[in-house]
Amino acid sequence: MEKEYNILKYLQEEEFTSQRKIAEGTGLSLGTVNIMLKKLVKKGLVKMERLNARSLRYIITPRGLAEKTRLTYSYVRQSYHYVLKISSVMDRIIELVDEHEMEGIFLFGPKNEVLEILKIPLEKSDVEYSVLTCEKDLPEPGGKVLVVWEIEDEERLSEYKPINVMKII
Repeated sequence: MEKEYNILKYLQEEEFTSQRKIAEGTGLSLGTVNIMLKKLVKKGLVKMERLNARSLRYIITPRGLAEKTRLTYSYVRQSYHYVLKISSVMDRIIELVDEHEMEGIFLFGPKNEVLEILKIPLEKSDVEYSVLTCEKDLPEPGGKVLVVWEIEDEERLSEYKPINVMKII
C-alpha cells in the first residue's frame, strides 16, 4: 500500500520519468518499481505510453488518482489514531504520577514526532517533566517516572523501570 502510494505520488509530480528516477525519488529498488508499475498498470491505476523505442511515459488514470486519494485518507486516519493512542498512554502515566504523588516524569528518547505528541498532554497537566536525549543526562533512579520510546537497548535502563510507550500502544 505504501509503495503504491509513493509511486502514484511521484508519477503525479513527474509524468515524464524513468523507472530509475522513480526508484531514486521513492527510495524503492529498481526491481520493486518495475514490479509495482506492472501491478499498477494491471489494476488500471497507471497507463504506459511508448514515446519512442527507449522511452515510456507513465500516466496516472482517474482511477489511479482516486486510489491515491484513498491511500492518503487511510494514512491520515492511521496517523490520527496513532496520535490518539500515544496521547492516551501519556494521560494514563500522568494519572499514575498524580495518584502516587511522584515527583514527575523524565522523557527519554530521540527528538522526533513521538516526543512532540507525548509533550502535549504533559503541557496541559501540572506534572513536572524533563526531556532527556542522552543517556549521560539520566539522573539517579527514583522519584520520577522514566518514559521511553524508540530505545535500542532498554535492558540497560532496567534499574529505572522505564515505561515504553511504543510497547503499550
